[in-house]
Amino acid sequence: MTVTLADTPSKEATVGADWTEIDWEELSPGELAERWEELEPYWKALPIDERKRVWHPKVQEEADLLSSLIGEELMLERRRRGLRQEDVALRIGRSRGWVGQCERGENGSEKASKLYAIALGIDYAVVVARAEDKIESLRKHSGE
Repeated sequence: MTVTLADTPSKEATVGADWTEIDWEELSPGELAERWEELEPYWKALPIDERKRVWHPKVQEEADLLSSLIGEELMLERRRRGLRQEDVALRIGRSRGWVGQCERGENGSEKASKLYAIALGIDYAVVVARAEDKIESLRKHSGE
């Protein structure tokens, strides 16, 4: 099975069929921390909502940062298109407050972010790729 790793969209890794059978809930925080370098690429291949189920301080930090940057990308795209939060809210039948929560990364739902992206007329995968590019850039600048 070939999986495009989320942290480097152009890099592909071939992994065994058993990678999908990692029982993330059975891993203790210690084991997860110990095996993080090995497991991180597989974690990044999970859908964003699934990533959030795997709890580890590093994982939680990464998931929170990604949610925040996805929200930021949605806001930037809305502004590029000359739309107000109210305009987006009307398009999808949600409140302006809901739109603001998505932009701040507070909604925490991949489904909500996808709905927002659809309202803007942009592919959600593009939004996620931009957010992940920002994470990579932050890592390079911080020396990680």
